[in-house]
Amino acid sequence: MKMICTKCGRQDEPVTKGGGSCLLEIVLWFIFLIIAATGFPLFSILLLIPIAYTLSRFFIRKKDVCSACGSEDIIPLDTPMAKKLLKDLEDDK
Repeated sequence: MKMICTKCGRQDEPVTKGGGSCLLEIVLWFIFLIIAATGFPLFSILLLIPIAYTLSRFFIRKKDVCSACGSEDIIPLDTPMAKKLLKDLEDDK
């Protein structure tokens, strides 16, 4: 469903943004694999760090954001507030 951003006025489909960083997750797993390959005696305890981060990224709330500015302040086009915003944007032109 098309939405309008109250920050930038963009009318578009929102994009879904998840929590955390994919790059950080890859780095954590890579560091763990290096430590495991060296035979570090407590590597099983260190395994909890990348597992916890991966699980938190999996279960963290995903949210829809504006495709232009990334703002979470988006509303459906068929709401009264969106219609008022569209009218105000038209009047500004």
